Amino acid sequence: MHEQNFHYQFRQALSQIYQPNDEIDIHALHLEIKSNVFVTLYDLVCVMSCLIARADVFRYFSDLPNGSIKAIKFQLLNNLHKQHPELTPEQLHSSANSIIVQSLHEIEKQKDINTFIFVEHETVLNWLKKIEELKSKSEAELNLMIELLTSFESPLPFNALYKIDNKYYFSYTTCGRFNLNQLLYDNYISDKLFNPNNKPQTEKPIVEETQRSREIRFTNSLKELFQTVTPYVEAGLEYGDPKLNYDFGDLKGDFDVIAYFEKENIVFPIQVKLSNVSPRSEKRKEEWIVNRIETKGLTQVAKDIKLLQSKSGLKFVADKLKTVSEIKAPLIYPLIVSDNFFADHISFPFNENDDCVICISYFELKHLLLNQKVHDKQTDLIPFESSNAAKHLIETIETNSFWNFLNEFAW
Repeated sequence: MHEQNFHYQFRQALSQIYQPNDEIDIHALHLEIKSNVFVTLYDLVCVMSCLIARADVFRYFSDLPNGSIKAIKFQLLNNLHKQHPELTPEQLHSSANSIIVQSLHEIEKQKDINTFIFVEHETVLNWLKKIEELKSKSEAELNLMIELLTSFESPLPFNALYKIDNKYYFSYTTCGRFNLNQLLYDNYISDKLFNPNNKPQTEKPIVEETQRSREIRFTNSLKELFQTVTPYVEAGLEYGDPKLNYDFGDLKGDFDVIAYFEKENIVFPIQVKLSNVSPRSEKRKEEWIVNRIETKGLTQVAKDIKLLQSKSGLKFVADKLKTVSEIKAPLIYPLIVSDNFFADHISFPFNENDDCVICISYFELKHLLLNQKVHDKQTDLIPFESSNAAKHLIETIETNSFWNFLNEFAW
């Protein structure tokens, strides 16, 4: 059961962490957890998944839930209320808390339970050694990963294990209740790999290069998605550079991705906006929308539209996409694609005429272009036909029909 649960937790981690931002190679990206000691994202997720799976063993095959602080306090409150009916609820809770703090050892003896689980270091190490995917790791590497997840200086909001003297307090409730893999990714992995802030000057170029690499993989993946429905797609298409033999004056920029549907004469200029590091508060998410979309993204969208409204701009695009014929007076439908849901299906005006661009997630766009449903209730989603794929995509985005199966309170 532990082995199968490990695989379940690992698959769950991949689906929850890397979607919608799933253009990360967990086997290729390494983290330096100690000087000259590198482990992959895969290794860290395996270790955390092992602990979560072990927590489920405790939860399902022991009487420990009955010995939780919550259960003990509930019984104490009942007894105290019978003995002292005159006490207020606040006084009852205060008395119960005092009894637990002062007499927990005696309570555990009477009930023959262990409210807190303490395990030896060797026990934790053996848990990891039994995982097939970690058998290639040395004992030193496993110990360093245990140390990372148990340190009081850990960047995680709370740990799966806490080291107390020579033993570890194993919080099976924490492991089973919270998505620790998501917390590991958001608070440690993404911060270490993609966040240049508060990094030594020597590390910042490495982080910035990792960011650029991820953006390239992301835009290339988007290009490959559109290539499933049209042959005329390009990623990272810069314009305004005189060396390209196309002079657009002061109009300089780039299409992160641009796709053209010849039969329908529709162009999709796309700007990609990534949140490599997950904001840890709603305020930070709002700031991300302002900084990345409203300040930078809309300026670039306006430039893209200007270019595509000119004959020379359309010739440039047609030449780069290698279309069979000229592109004349196309319908231009700009998009902002993000790796998150912070601004999902929000329209942003990008010029003085209040023309708008919609921001949608890579997650949604990927499933739409591949005709993949994520829920049985998505009965209204109709597969694309090659003859009207672009118009169908626009209609699906405009009506937000991909998400209409969700309860209104989910928004």
